[in-house]
Amino acid sequence: MVTNYQDQIERVSSESLDVFERISKDARSALGEPYSTGPTALASVNTFTSGEAVRALGNVDSANRRALELLAKEPAIARVVARQDDGKIVIYYICRGTASGSPGGDKRFAGRNSLMGRLASLDVGDDFDIRTPGGVQSVEIIEKAILHPHERQGQWDSRNSILEGEFYGPITVISMLDALAVHIAVGEDSSILDSILAIDEQATNIIEGIRRSVITKMGLRDQPILDRYQDEIFRLPLNSQLLIIGPPGTGKTTTLIRRLGQKVDRVYLDDDERRLTDNSSADNAVDHSHSWLMFTPTDLLKQYLKEAFARENIAAPDQKIATWSSFRQGLARNRFRILKASDGGGPFIMKEGESYVLPDVLNKQTAWYEDFVSWQAGDYWEDLGGAADLLEKNGNSETARLGRRLREAVVAETPTISLPRALLELVSVSSDVEGLLSSMREETDTALRRRLNTQVNQDRKFLEGLAAFIDGLNTPDDDNDEQDGDEDEDVQTQAPRPRMAATAAAYMRNLRSQARARFGRRTLGRTTRSGRIAEWIGDRTLSEDELRAIGESLQIQTALRKFTNPIRGAVRPIRTSRSSPRICEV
Repeated sequence: MVTNYQDQIERVSSESLDVFERISKDARSALGEPYSTGPTALASVNTFTSGEAVRALGNVDSANRRALELLAKEPAIARVVARQDDGKIVIYYICRGTASGSPGGDKRFAGRNSLMGRLASLDVGDDFDIRTPGGVQSVEIIEKAILHPHERQGQWDSRNSILEGEFYGPITVISMLDALAVHIAVGEDSSILDSILAIDEQATNIIEGIRRSVITKMGLRDQPILDRYQDEIFRLPLNSQLLIIGPPGTGKTTTLIRRLGQKVDRVYLDDDERRLTDNSSADNAVDHSHSWLMFTPTDLLKQYLKEAFARENIAAPDQKIATWSSFRQGLARNRFRILKASDGGGPFIMKEGESYVLPDVLNKQTAWYEDFVSWQAGDYWEDLGGAADLLEKNGNSETARLGRRLREAVVAETPTISLPRALLELVSVSSDVEGLLSSMREETDTALRRRLNTQVNQDRKFLEGLAAFIDGLNTPDDDNDEQDGDEDEDVQTQAPRPRMAATAAAYMRNLRSQARARFGRRTLGRTTRSGRIAEWIGDRTLSEDELRAIGESLQIQTALRKFTNPIRGAVRPIRTSRSSPRICEV
């Protein structure tokens, strides 16, 4: 359908394509110049203390270069004409990334994530308040064009542009370059045939209304300009929490990506948001631009998300986009040590196809969760209370005094006090616990190593014999006492030791198991791995009194270790030797 807005279309098309050419030319010219600032830009460089400043300069250079590359490929995505209160007309060109350079003349340039970038999401007739050095100035949008730059054969074009003004539109222009070509074809010297063909071509190039794009491939559609509501959402303050609900294709994921792209760039943060990021980075030792994580329901959508992030010039490695199923397995295996891993890990094996809950649980998930949390909290505090009582009853005055402090902190935990507050009380004592634990552990390690040195001095083949015996064992390591908290989790997951060092550690570990058994007035199982090693060691162990003394010290150390990291203990209470919680009682 031939429109009556050819003059407006030609005016907007001619100006927009000229702006495309000017911006891309300036960006390519800047890309051809040396862009590395380097340490020479600093007034004084100290190779020991200026590393962070040099890296910051490098990051700025990289960001500027990425912005120029984006401008060279996509100069602008919107054109907005605004009328000020005094009647003056101002034309804004909005780009996808950071604005660099100028469109020329009285036109202005702004990045989409900046405050002025909101103009592109508003409708014709809307008012917008602009903060200027002279105060707040209100403008009215009187014309708007959504642009899709495309360079072909050295000429710029905009495909499927949507134009709208006070007295026309919205209309879709398939090709701005073709719209200008039609005007040239219909000249004074053109024949009747040329005019007929040109008018027919114009009718197919200009369409009343908004033309919907045709799906050419599977993936997230590129939506450089959001609507006014999505735009308002992604510009909310950094500490806002949102729940976005809607059917497929309504722009939920696109809005999240846009919000992430704006909030990871400090240039677009206000003073309050910058203070938040500075405090967060100082606490977590993680740079703000990398302090994000996005979950996706499937691996296929993950690939689409990576493409969408690439269009927005946001680095999105595999570590930043993950499915919840794979991420939770990593947490359970490597962080919380619940699942078995190649280096040992926890006691459980993940079986995706198994069903572990009854139908009643699925129907009453909230009640089940509350019941489980109640059991977990009760079990946790009962465990800590028993450990604190054991420490308080110890004959050593320092241990008993610390035990009283811990018992007071545990007893203070009541239903009226939140779990985080109770944990903070324990964390405040953890440094004293760590100090006492370290000294006691050093004493026991010294005594065990002294005994090992005696055996090696008496028989230089002692470790080789023990290593050969351990290699011949086919009994699984099923004695839980052998790993009952002797070593921290970091030590348990370290790289494999040399053979003799591993054998020496096995000897000392077995003496610990013997010491616990003596102090607890029990014996090691003869068919267990630790029992067979103890039988091989025979009288080359410690004396009865030494075993009991070390066993008592190890018991105290086990109790102390429960308080060294109470937060980790609160999320890792599951043990195979403990009774399981109730399935559900509702």
